[in-house]
Amino acid sequence: MATLQFPNPQSPTPQSPLRRLVNLPRVKARVPLFLLLLGLGASTGYGADFGTIPLESLEGRRPTTLAQRSGHILLVNFWATWCVPCRQEFPELQALQQKLSGTKLEVVGVTADTDEAKIRQFVTKSGVSFPILLDRASALHQALDLNVMPSTALVDPAGRIVKIYHGYNRARGLEEMEKDVLALAEKRS
Repeated sequence: MATLQFPNPQSPTPQSPLRRLVNLPRVKARVPLFLLLLGLGASTGYGADFGTIPLESLEGRRPTTLAQRSGHILLVNFWATWCVPCRQEFPELQALQQKLSGTKLEVVGVTADTDEAKIRQFVTKSGVSFPILLDRASALHQALDLNVMPSTALVDPAGRIVKIYHGYNRARGLEEMEKDVLALAEKRS
């Protein structure tokens, strides 16, 4: 039987990535933080250290980080084996990587799932060849405060998050991602 643990009111509350970035004190009113969020956009709410969070490669189970892929435009797709929209999005991500191969785009899948047999089955059924990384402790998912599957982070070659796309819209596909990757690639040239 699981027990619920409530935070100790005497212990300091962990800060969110955004609060750490801008070093704001905790306030009771939500309005100032909400207004701040409107001005910052999706890319600035995450610390630069997300790229150093340890992950593990599904193939060979080697330790790795996203920072080891610097120099490339990354689409880091966060997915789960139980996620139906993830199944629909995976082949489109593969096709997008092939279509934009001249842009130094690399698609990377990251899952917090722990059942490797299910992960391998999912990847095989999807027919994708991009790298799959395991976030066994959900550290990267938590650092980016992801609560929607699938979610995809667009990361520039310097390792900064440019944008995070939440969910998948089958009618729209990955048009917005493609447009954003092309704009980022154009900035590089």
